[in-house]
Amino acid sequence: MPTIQHILSVAQSSLQASQSAVAVANNNISNVNTPGWAREVLPLQAALGNMGVATSDPTALRNALLERSLGATSGRLGFFQTQVDHLSQLEAATNDLDGNGLGVALADFGAALANASANPGGSVERDQILQAARTLSGAFKTTRSQLDQGREAALADAEALASRANALAAEIAELNTRIQATAGSDANGLVARRSDLVGQLSSLVGVHSVRRSDGSVHLETAGGRPLVEAGFASRLRVQVNGDVPEIVVEKAQGQVLEMIGEIGGEIGGALEVYSDRVTPTVDKLDEMAYAFMEAFNSVHEAGFNLNGGTGLQFFDLPDAVEGAAAALNLSPDVDGFPEHIAGSADLGGVPGSNANLLALEALIDQDGVLPSGQSVEGAWNLIVDDFAYGLVRARAGVALETESLEMISNMLASETGVNIDEELIKVTQANAALEASSTVIKEVQTMTNTILGLVS
Repeated sequence: MPTIQHILSVAQSSLQASQSAVAVANNNISNVNTPGWAREVLPLQAALGNMGVATSDPTALRNALLERSLGATSGRLGFFQTQVDHLSQLEAATNDLDGNGLGVALADFGAALANASANPGGSVERDQILQAARTLSGAFKTTRSQLDQGREAALADAEALASRANALAAEIAELNTRIQATAGSDANGLVARRSDLVGQLSSLVGVHSVRRSDGSVHLETAGGRPLVEAGFASRLRVQVNGDVPEIVVEKAQGQVLEMIGEIGGEIGGALEVYSDRVTPTVDKLDEMAYAFMEAFNSVHEAGFNLNGGTGLQFFDLPDAVEGAAAALNLSPDVDGFPEHIAGSADLGGVPGSNANLLALEALIDQDGVLPSGQSVEGAWNLIVDDFAYGLVRARAGVALETESLEMISNMLASETGVNIDEELIKVTQANAALEASSTVIKEVQTMTNTILGLVS
């Protein structure tokens, strides 16, 4: 048969449990908008000897699998979003939508040659050829400059993102140390902060996270290079070897490790823009400019100008393919001398023959001008298509990963997030239990006083 002491013990334990439940619910409500916060629950169990209810420290509900999936998805989204950001800014360099692109300049140059072929001796038509050539030169230089600027912007972005990732890794390592030294529910806020930072880091560079039994989290890159080990953080550094940027990991002990596998995240997206999108485009543009100047000069040198002269260059051919697009200029042989344009294929045809002008015009869309066998026009169209495909691919990746991120976030929120309505219900229930426990304690005290009064 329960004694008064037993009844009092049960009531007091219920009172304490109710107070703890209210505190946990209020803590959840106050942290509903805290990034990385996971809902806390109060573990309840029967006290020894059936002396009421016993509580332990609140525990945070976390789902490691969903959190890792969320981090991986954030990394893929960051990768594609960074590509979209950079490629969108460079899109104007490789399309002719504004009517001033390289493709338009090529077409206008061909049109000027065709127009002059109808009147080979006309000074106006010859002036138009030189003006169209200057416009073409400007278009090549502008396109090359825009691509160079975009490439440098991508590299600078990767360096800035690496610095940000280093700051996050250092703070995560510090939190590891603090969490290891903090017990019970006091660590939940630190864990929430660390979880948020891991999520931010995952969007910058692809990482795998592993929770240790001591409460710390171990982070490594997709290729297995360590980023955070207990209280120590490695550093990411972007370096350029030749024209190829790469990222290395500097461990806390000073050891430098090359990255293995894909980098991922925003940093990986920026470096891929530099290495796999812009740099190949610049190389193709230089090759296209050099091959065009070389082929055009070859045909022009074989023709005859209005003075009967031959062997004159039309373009000032640079010494190397690299940088040719930025160095496409008229030759001093013809710059300012429209009469020096070789329009005739033979001396006897001067001034009325247009055979060489037609041959020069044909070079624009003639296959075999480039070493790859392409025409100048075809090479440019391929550059435009490749660049557009890269942007379309990146945008599709953003759309897909955004949807995936939302789905995983909702799943995680439903399992570990805070629902204010549910927490308020818990507060109401706990308050009711608290009131009931208080009533029991008061009644026990009254009963005790009555018994003591009878005894005395």
